[in-house]
Amino acid sequence: NLMSNANKFTRKGALTLITTGSVAQVEGAIVTAPALEVHAGHVSLMEANLVPAIAGSVSFGEFRFRAADSLIAGVAGSTLGLTTSGGLIDIKSGGVMMIDRPLDAHGGMVQLTGHGVASGKYGSVNGNGVAIYSTNGIGTAAAPLWMNTSYLRAENNQANVANPINIRNTGELTLGAVVQSGTGNSGSIAVENTGGMHVPAASPANEIGGRVHGSGDIKLITHSPLTIMGEVSTTGGNIALEAGDGGLLTVGTGAVVT
Repeated sequence: NLMSNANKFTRKGALTLITTGSVAQVEGAIVTAPALEVHAGHVSLMEANLVPAIAGSVSFGEFRFRAADSLIAGVAGSTLGLTTSGGLIDIKSGGVMMIDRPLDAHGGMVQLTGHGVASGKYGSVNGNGVAIYSTNGIGTAAAPLWMNTSYLRAENNQANVANPINIRNTGELTLGAVVQSGTGNSGSIAVENTGGMHVPAASPANEIGGRVHGSGDIKLITHSPLTIMGEVSTTGGNIALEAGDGGLLTVGTGAVVT
């Protein structure tokens, strides 16, 4: 096991950490390096680390990392990608997070938090479920955030701007809350899926249900069936629902589309 318990762990060159055990840090111990490459059993580095690039893998546990500023996720040292063997991937950045190579939880969950979550040319997010929280947009029309997941929850919370949520997915997809929030936030929402897409109704097992909501335009596109049983709503934009390639578009009884 490797544990940082000094006030600072500083390196001018790229830092590589390799262990079959865990990599962790105590409160207040800050890692400073131009890039961090970690291969371990479990990683938990959740202090305000001064590291602009992270990549690596874990063999049995979670991969949890926090950067104080902007972060490139998926490229560091000789490693391309960031993976677990079914454990949680939880990455946080105080600035823009650029997904530059695949983040792959191999059936586990992925959580991303940043002041903007963007996609590089080779970036993707892969896991059984993906949750994203941003304060400066998620993907763009020119560079959507690519993913392969069966469940998506996303929120972009900012005031008086119009940065979008723009996501492309492959595989059967259920939408939880996909929301543009914040006073004066007129950002659009676009989710395009290769496979069926379902916005579920609230139920005892799913009290919130599916909710796609904002003040700007909303576009949900599939290349298979599109089923709306929950809510798709905007206070000031247009709504486009498209089930392409012969897919069936269903708006169920009790659904809200407004």
